[in-house]
Amino acid sequence: MFVDPRLNGRLIRLIERNQVPHAVDPSGLIHFRSADEERIESDFVCRIRDAAFASWQVLTCPPAWLGIYREYMRVHEIRFVEELTGSERWFLLERRYRPHQWKLEAPRSES
Repeated sequence: MFVDPRLNGRLIRLIERNQVPHAVDPSGLIHFRSADEERIESDFVCRIRDAAFASWQVLTCPPAWLGIYREYMRVHEIRFVEELTGSERWFLLERRYRPHQWKLEAPRSES
């Protein structure tokens, strides 16, 4: 699921057009059978990612680091899209960036 309602709506429409059984809850979270997970990821989620960025990567981090990465990208004007996968939040950004080389200060709780 994409946090951006416009992108998430596009994902839902793709799933509907391809007649994949699913349900959408009031928060916009898409529920589907685990047997359809690979198809949804490779056929539909990747299409949305490709439309957002010509060349992209997914950045994952521990929950305590989400705000630190989000703020770094905001300050450095790095465009990103947030995704929710299960209980995890991911960042989609252009492939040209090297997040693991960024000089980030650890969250206070992890120092």
